[in-house]
Amino acid sequence: MPVQDIPFSSASFDRAGHLRKDKDYLKSARRAPETLVMLMKDGAPFVSGARSDRSFEPGEPLPAGERTLYWIGAQILDLVSEEDQLFLGLNSAGEPMFAVDVPDSLPLDAIKDGAFEDARAAASFMSPIEASMTATARSIFSWRDRHGFCANCGVRTRIAEAGWKRECPACNAEHFPRVDPVAIMLAVKGDKCLMGRQASWAPGFWSCLAGFIEPGETMEQGAARELFEEAGIKWNGKCEYLFC
Repeated sequence: MPVQDIPFSSASFDRAGHLRKDKDYLKSARRAPETLVMLMKDGAPFVSGARSDRSFEPGEPLPAGERTLYWIGAQILDLVSEEDQLFLGLNSAGEPMFAVDVPDSLPLDAIKDGAFEDARAAASFMSPIEASMTATARSIFSWRDRHGFCANCGVRTRIAEAGWKRECPACNAEHFPRVDPVAIMLAVKGDKCLMGRQASWAPGFWSCLAGFIEPGETMEQGAARELFEEAGIKWNGKCEYLFC
């Protein structure tokens, strides 16, 4: 399967990594009238329209363009700290884009035509490029929430490089987002396949089984272990790669 067909990564955008250290550019971008800002809270993106939590049946066509990210202006960046901001990159017009991890102290009651939507549900309605932006912001904010202290000396770290790095002011250690290898597998037997779901998911959502690869494991070994741990199913040793 072509790598461009992977959900949440099927479209790329200009991350403009060379601008993350340019403090003058970032300062002006945070006040530029053309700057666009997406909102996120607890991993859920703020999208246009009322919250739906709707899922689709297999084979049901998705409504094109029904939901999009709700972009607002740079003014909101003045209301949150840099700890809650992420410079996403540039859009196709070269305009700066930011994401904000909305704190509880910042109400959004004035916005009547948008809502925070579960990321998986929202991806069903989004364009591929907005789904990629959502996955990027969600991953970075999640990493930052869980790695606020230096793993070397324990001191509280601070945001650097427009949100893409944390630095320790005590020992000068640099901390970057974690990327953990995961195996996602579809177990099949004859014309049937094994799917799973979590009780917290919206009705109708199902998924292939998946799990993290442990040190010293191959992808196949990790997939077999997770399949047995989660479902008690033993793998016969045959597999087919779709993408990696």
